[in-house]
Amino acid sequence: HNKVINDFILRWGKSIKTQKQTFGKTASNWKKLCKDTIQSLTASIEVLRYKFGMLKKEDEYYEELYQAVENQLNYKEKQKLAYHSVLSRIEELQNDQMSSEITERFAQNIDHYSNEEKRAILLQSIKQIDFDFKREHFFIEYQLSPYVDIESIMNDISKKKTS
Repeated sequence: HNKVINDFILRWGKSIKTQKQTFGKTASNWKKLCKDTIQSLTASIEVLRYKFGMLKKEDEYYEELYQAVENQLNYKEKQKLAYHSVLSRIEELQNDQMSSEITERFAQNIDHYSNEEKRAILLQSIKQIDFDFKREHFFIEYQLSPYVDIESIMNDISKKKTS
């Protein structure tokens, strides 16, 4: 327990100090990824709309094809809306003065935080802990970003693009 907290405190200070510099670059990469995904979804939607328009009631399996194309079209349009939402959140964060104030607040010594604040930060920041009980060795994978929800979405997009 104390090992985890001490390791976290060490990394927390370093991470917060570099947060301002790295967020600008990260946000630009996220925006590009969102825009590329939106562009790809738009192209897919256009193809699906074309296919939708080409269906004729006389076609064999018309009902099944109609339903399949309609479902794909609805799914792609919902995805596109979600990526537009993420893109606007990223742009808001880039222009938000409160985020720099929050970063400054987090830059304070973590020992000055209340136990509740420390617990909340730990729960939000630790992605995974691996512990080898035989050697009493641990590895902690952090998510040291105040933008965890957006970071998770962007990681999902990246995984989909590489698979």
